[in-house]
Parts: sequence; structure tokens; C-alpha cells
Amino acid sequence: HVAPFYFYLGAFPVEFLPWTLFLPQAMILGRGQRGGEDSRGWWFAFCWLVTPLAFFSLSSGKRDIYMLPAFPAAALLVGWAWSRWWLGVSGRRSFRGVIIPALLLVVSLWGLAGGVLAGSEWMLATRNRLLFPETLEARLWTAVLLGLGGALLASAAIMRRPRWVFGCTVGFFWLAMTAGVALIYNPQFNQRYPIKAFAQAIRSSIDPGKPLRACGNVNDLGLSFNLNRFLPAQTESDVTRYLTSDDPAWCVMNRRAYRRISEQTGRHFTVVVEQEFDRSTLLLVSNRP
Repeated sequence: HVAPFYFYLGAFPVEFLPWTLFLPQAMILGRGQRGGEDSRGWWFAFCWLVTPLAFFSLSSGKRDIYMLPAFPAAALLVGWAWSRWWLGVSGRRSFRGVIIPALLLVVSLWGLAGGVLAGSEWMLATRNRLLFPETLEARLWTAVLLGLGGALLASAAIMRRPRWVFGCTVGFFWLAMTAGVALIYNPQFNQRYPIKAFAQAIRSSIDPGKPLRACGNVNDLGLSFNLNRFLPAQTESDVTRYLTSDDPAWCVMNRRAYRRISEQTGRHFTVVVEQEFDRSTLLLVSNRP
């Protein structure tokens, strides 16, 4: 996981969206404080945010999850700024801290809607491509949802209603995340990685009390969850001994491991269940005919 020192300067703002747009305003607003509880609280949250960013930026190994301790600090800063905007204690000039980021967010939503409608998958990282709707119908209603959300947010910003801007932002992104996971990600994930169907086939093939093992990295956690039983993962050498024993044995493995074990032992083990996945094939293998 080696990455350049500026890795988190790009990763953190993206993962903190949509509140990243309001973070610079919170910084500017806090720097204008002179003493008092607000100033001390702002400096505490600011140091909390900067410390993990600086520390992990100096490290050669970098992963997104290393920045999790910084998210509460950023949330405190943005929340403090929003509380002042909400109560209207920062003066009329502070409304720019709400309006400008909100309008930038509106432009981003409308641009995203156009990209979704055009089928531009490149907008998302490879690991997040399952969040991109594949069918034209799904892309259409996703684009409409993004467009309507942008329109509501733009109306609230133009009317200079901070509370409406906050409500639209929270409500829309909650709805977008819920709908995205339930209506886009889960169906596309189950279609590309039918782990539930594979687990159902395993349950119908062997009794719950029968011994079952996993060979290597075959998403044993996902299988264990869907099988409602612990699936211990073992090395190929351990699985070879397990399958060549006289006791009944069942094991989940990919096709490559099955071929290697068959060649090493000179035996043809029974394939009870076979399931095609995105880039591999998983098998339920038994030493019983």
C-alpha cells in the first residue's frame, strides 16, 4: 500500500463528501474567533484533524482506513460552523459560507446526473463500480433523483435559508445512499457475485451437521454468513489431507485449487456444486461419490 505523501489530500476530501465543501468555511470561520470556549474548541478539533493527516502522510504505507480517526474531528468542525449558521450568530457575511459550497454541490450533483445518464463509469473508482447503475432504466431514475436533489438544494441556497440547505443536504444524501445500496449495489453485487445462491445450493446438498471446510481465499466470511455456520479456511496441503482421509469430507475451493489437488493426489473428487463468479469459479467438492 505504498503511496505518495499527498495521497490523503485527495482521498480524505472525497470520502468526507458532501461536507468537505463546508470544511474550508469552518476553517475560515474558526480562525476569526478570538478567545472563549468556541476558540478553544475549534483549536482542539483542528489539531485533532491535522495530527493524523500529517502523521500518516509521512508514512510510506497508506490506506483509506488509516484516516478514520480524522473524520470525527472534521465532523466537529463542520458541525460547529453549521450550528452558527443555523442560529444566525455569524452575521450576514457568513451566509456565503453556506451558499457558495451549496451551489458547488448543486453543480456537482447535476454534473453527476449527466454522467450517470451518459453511462460514464469512469467517474467512479474501479472498486466502486458496482454503485454505478448498469441498466438504462436505473440510470434514468438515478439521474432524475440527482437532478431533483440539486434543484431543491439550489432553491434553498438562493433563498438564503441555511436550515433548508442543511435539511436538503442531509435528507438527500441519506436517501441517495439508502437507494444506492438497496436498489443498485445489492442487486448488481448478487448478480456478479452470487454468494447467496451458492450458499443455498450448499445447504441443499449437505446436512448442517456434516463437516465443511474452505480452501484458501474463497470469501469464507461471506459464505459463513450466508450458510449460518463457521467455515474454517485451510491451506491446500491441509485440504489435501482432509479430502484423502477415510472420513466423509466436503470442501469449498476454486477451480484452480481443485485441479492442483486432483493432480497431486491422482484422484478425481466429486464436484457437488459449481458456481460461476465474476472472475472465478467456486466448487463444492466431496470425497464421496
